[in-house]
Formats: sequence, C-alpha cells, structure tokens
Amino acid sequence: MLFSSAFQNHIYYRIAGASVVFLMNTINMFRITTSLIEQLPLHPELKEFYEMGLRGRYVTIWNMMIQIVYTGFALTCDLSTVLNKEAMVPNKIRTYRNTLFYGLLFPVGMAISAVFWPYFLYDRELILPVVADAILSPFDNFMVHGVVTMYAVFELVFIPRETKNDLYSPIKYLSWFNVLYVLTIYVLSYFYLQSRYLVIYRVKGKPKKKLFLTHALLIKMYNYFFGTKSEIEKWIQFYHKLRF
Repeated sequence: MLFSSAFQNHIYYRIAGASVVFLMNTINMFRITTSLIEQLPLHPELKEFYEMGLRGRYVTIWNMMIQIVYTGFALTCDLSTVLNKEAMVPNKIRTYRNTLFYGLLFPVGMAISAVFWPYFLYDRELILPVVADAILSPFDNFMVHGVVTMYAVFELVFIPRETKNDLYSPIKYLSWFNVLYVLTIYVLSYFYLQSRYLVIYRVKGKPKKKLFLTHALLIKMYNYFFGTKSEIEKWIQFYHKLRF
C-alpha cells in the first residue's frame, strides 16, 4: 500500500512509543491504586475515588487498560518484524491491532482530553477535586489525561497501513464499548448511589445529565470517523513531503 515502506522505516519509533506507554500505564495504574488504598484512612473524602476507581467506573481507567492491551499487540507485531519472526504472529492479530486502534484506542483517547480538560479548566471540582492531589499529582494528571491522547495521535501517524481498514469492525467495538460503559455507570450507581461522576452528580436535572453523556459519546464517534476516513491519506502524503 502507498507509503507502507516509509512507515516500515518508522517501526523503531512505534516500538519506543509503545514501550513507554505500556510501562507508563502499568506503573501508574499500580501506583495510583496502592496510593489510594494508603491515603483512604487519612483522607475519608477520597472514598469517592476509591469507589469509582477500583470498581472501574472511571473511563480513564478503562482507557489505561485499553492502552496496555493495545501496546501489547503493537509490540508483539513490531518486535516480530524486527526479529524476522513475522510468521509467528498470525495475520489476524495484525489486523486486530488496527481494529483495536481505530475502534477503541484512538476515539476513546481523544475523547478523554476533549471532555476532561474543558471541565477541569472551567471548574476542576466538577471532575477532579483538589483532594485528589493526594493520590494524583499534576504530573500524574497530565500523564493519564494528556499523554494517553498524545500517544493516540502519535500512533495515528505511524501505525502501519498494510492491512485494509475495515469500517464495520472498529465501529462495532466502539459501539459495544459505549453501551457497556454506560450500563456499568448506571448499574453500579444503582448500588452505590454516592459514587457517581461528580460532574453528573452536581449537574442538576436529568436532561443536563443526559446531555453530558451524549456530549462524551458524540465526541468519541467523531474521533472514530476522523481517524478512519479516507482523507487521512492526504495527511500522510503531506507529512512525507515534509519529512522526506
């Protein structure tokens, strides 16, 4: 496919990026969880984050898991190529890498920044109260809400396009993700009423709550089509004119 050889030359960039993100998310998830458990007796007000985080209701946690799984696939594919062991990795896995990227990693990663930072800059108490600094430093906040999005853009530029983009499979993954996540929020909130997203809990009125969720879902859908539309090849062509 067009530019496939050029992207092949960037395989070491992809390996470096995937390695950093894999380690970053794995270490951060472990450290934040242990820090939360340690700080909870000292700061009872952190119970909100304990309930939301450890029961998996923060989409940020879901995204960290997505990135860990995706970078595992990415490293498997790219390292096998570098080591001349491509035959050991089935083509289905390489295709699934693209599906996972376009269906989950890119739209979810981009949506996190698009939703989180406007609320955070407007009034951080709506989405990440100051008390959270006891377990999540400003640097950690940038890592989990900013770097993950930067990696999504990085991978969009360098991901190999030897396999044909399948429109149906990625959107099926994204649709199921949206349904599963919204169900998780509402089902678990039914049993733990005090542990909802603060921004949803503090926005009064059902129409406004629904508007917030709709806003987040629409952003993810837009990001999906931005990442998979055919015009992306024009971006690639422009990039290579500058690069080479």
